[in-house]
Amino acid sequence: MLPEQQLVTRGPFGLVRHPLYLAAILVWLALWLVFASPLALALALLYVVPGYWIYARSEEEMLAAHFGEAYARYRNEVGMLLPRLRPTRAAVGPGPPPASG
Repeated sequence: MLPEQQLVTRGPFGLVRHPLYLAAILVWLALWLVFASPLALALALLYVVPGYWIYARSEEEMLAAHFGEAYARYRNEVGMLLPRLRPTRAAVGPGPPPASG
């Protein structure tokens, strides 16, 4: 990591924290579908997905150490390899104040 490096949270990084790893996994799954290849599926499930999962986790440790609280907030708001279906409370704010009366 370079000291002046910025945390990118827009574009594809606003949908998932590791868009390139997700794309690679989807390519392997597409190969399985296109060629109806049990070998491609086995490689994807037994090697590619676990490998990228391990890489992503190690990168997350490095990013958390470098960016601290900013990365912790980002992790809470954006899914690792799959987009979140609903934004988290942190992503949408604390909500309206309680009604009085």
